[in-house]
Amino acid sequence: MVKISIPEDYRKGFADLINLGDDKRSNLFQVLSEIEVGLQPSEIAAELCQKLGLDKETADGIIRTLFSLLTGKDDAPIELEQFVKGVVAASRSLENIELKDSEIFEKQMHEFLSKPSAFSLTNKAIDLITEREKIWLSSRVITDVRPIFGDGDELKFEASLIIHNLKVQFKENKRIKEFFFALDSEDLTNLKEQIIRAEEKENILKSILNEKAVKIVDFKN
Repeated sequence: MVKISIPEDYRKGFADLINLGDDKRSNLFQVLSEIEVGLQPSEIAAELCQKLGLDKETADGIIRTLFSLLTGKDDAPIELEQFVKGVVAASRSLENIELKDSEIFEKQMHEFLSKPSAFSLTNKAIDLITEREKIWLSSRVITDVRPIFGDGDELKFEASLIIHNLKVQFKENKRIKEFFFALDSEDLTNLKEQIIRAEEKENILKSILNEKAVKIVDFKN
């Protein structure tokens, strides 16, 4: 059997999943199979809190753990059955767990990981979005006035210059970074036109996809 280890970041979520018990765990998987594709993880957590009575921290941890398992299953160079058995075996090394029937847990995990669902599609969408080298976080345009003084001995305010600075915050290799770009009025106009054109393209594509009844996943910040 292939040996699989559970990363430190997901051990508590994995333990919480196990400690739900067989019946409540089954209900959790049922809720996840019925959610709308493209919900934010926080929105999925809210569903679990409402329908299963979980606290937010527990729900968040379980969702992160299940997303990780789905990604791990897709990346693992082994058959699903081997992957599930490895996960179940790894769970026995966790502290503070109560796994009364590992066969039921293995069956539940196999069914969850093998069946396409709204939850697994949402995970694929998140993977596609975050698979880029740089991920946009936020932006801000800072505008200020720079004075221009004359060349004479007596300092005289002769003119002024309006300068725009575009601040972009992004994530790269799990680190948050910032870039600043100097813009003039023409740059702002060009940028605005490009954004408007991109929105028009998006609306056209949405219209085509809606006509074909294709679900559009649109994550909002």
